[in-house]
Amino acid sequence: MDFGIGGKVALVTGGTRGIGLGIAQALAREGVRVSVVARTEADAKRVADSIGGFGVAADVTERGRAPRGPTRGSKNSRRRSTATSSSARV
Repeated sequence: MDFGIGGKVALVTGGTRGIGLGIAQALAREGVRVSVVARTEADAKRVADSIGGFGVAADVTERGRAPRGPTRGSKNSRRRSTATSSSARV
Protein backbone atom coordinates (compact mmCIF):
# COMPACT_ATOMS: atom_id res chain seq x y z
CA MET A 1 0.00 0.00 0.00
CA ASP A 2 1.36 3.42 -0.90
CA PHE A 3 0.49 6.17 1.56
CA GLY A 4 2.54 8.76 -0.33
CA ILE A 5 4.90 9.36 2.58
CA GLY A 6 8.13 8.10 0.98
CA GLY A 7 11.04 10.44 1.60
CA LYS A 8 9.54 11.87 4.80
CA VAL A 9 11.33 11.61 8.14
CA ALA A 10 9.79 9.96 11.22
CA LEU A 11 10.89 9.72 14.84
CA VAL A 12 9.46 6.66 16.58
CA THR A 13 9.85 6.41 20.35
CA GLY A 14 9.49 2.97 21.86
CA GLY A 15 10.36 1.63 18.43
CA THR A 16 12.19 -1.54 19.42
CA ARG A 17 9.29 -3.71 20.59
CA GLY A 18 5.59 -4.23 20.11
CA ILE A 19 3.52 -1.57 18.38
CA GLY A 20 6.46 0.84 18.13
CA LEU A 21 8.55 -1.73 16.28
CA GLY A 22 5.64 -2.45 13.94
CA ILE A 23 5.22 1.27 13.26
CA ALA A 24 8.94 1.73 12.57
CA GLN A 25 8.99 -1.26 10.20
CA ALA A 26 5.84 -0.16 8.36
CA LEU A 27 7.15 3.38 7.91
CA ALA A 28 10.48 2.07 6.60
CA ARG A 29 8.63 -0.15 4.08
CA GLU A 30 6.85 2.99 2.84
CA GLY A 31 10.21 4.66 2.17
CA VAL A 32 10.23 6.88 5.26
CA ARG A 33 13.59 7.71 6.83
CA VAL A 34 13.04 6.39 10.36
CA SER A 35 14.84 7.35 13.57
CA VAL A 36 14.15 4.88 16.36
CA VAL A 37 14.39 5.97 20.00
CA ALA A 38 15.00 3.33 22.67
CA ARG A 39 16.25 3.33 26.24
CA THR A 40 19.40 1.43 25.31
CA GLU A 41 21.85 2.08 22.50
CA ALA A 42 22.05 -1.63 21.67
CA ASP A 43 18.28 -1.89 21.09
CA ALA A 44 18.14 1.32 19.07
CA LYS A 45 21.05 0.20 16.89
CA ARG A 46 19.65 -3.30 16.38
CA VAL A 47 16.32 -2.06 15.05
CA ALA A 48 17.79 0.88 13.12
CA ASP A 49 20.19 -1.46 11.34
CA SER A 50 17.38 -3.89 10.48
CA ILE A 51 15.22 -1.17 8.85
CA GLY A 52 18.00 0.97 7.38
CA GLY A 53 17.27 3.80 9.79
CA PHE A 54 18.97 5.69 12.57
CA GLY A 55 18.95 4.78 16.28
CA VAL A 56 19.02 7.07 19.30
CA ALA A 57 19.29 6.00 22.94
CA ALA A 58 17.16 8.17 25.24
CA ASP A 59 14.69 7.71 28.09
CA VAL A 60 11.72 9.85 27.15
CA THR A 61 9.48 8.63 29.98
CA GLU A 62 10.61 11.36 32.39
CA ARG A 63 10.57 15.12 31.91
CA GLY A 64 14.03 16.52 31.29
CA ARG A 65 15.67 13.21 30.35
CA ALA A 66 15.10 13.38 26.60
CA PRO A 67 17.66 15.18 24.45
CA ARG A 68 16.45 18.47 22.98
CA GLY A 69 15.87 18.64 19.27
CA PRO A 70 15.33 21.58 16.95
CA THR A 71 12.83 24.12 18.17
CA ARG A 72 10.14 25.83 16.13
CA GLY A 73 11.65 28.38 13.81
CA SER A 74 15.14 26.92 13.96
CA LYS A 75 17.07 26.26 10.78
CA ASN A 76 16.42 22.49 10.96
CA SER A 77 12.75 22.60 11.95
CA ARG A 78 11.61 22.47 8.32
CA ARG A 79 13.11 19.00 7.97
CA ARG A 80 10.76 17.45 10.52
CA SER A 81 7.75 15.89 8.92
CA THR A 82 6.37 12.98 10.92
CA ALA A 83 6.58 12.00 14.56
CA THR A 84 4.94 9.09 16.30
CA SER A 85 5.23 7.73 19.79
CA SER A 86 4.41 4.33 21.16
CA SER A 87 6.08 4.92 24.51
CA ALA A 88 4.08 4.11 27.56
CA ARG A 89 5.11 4.04 31.15
CA VAL A 90 4.14 0.68 32.63
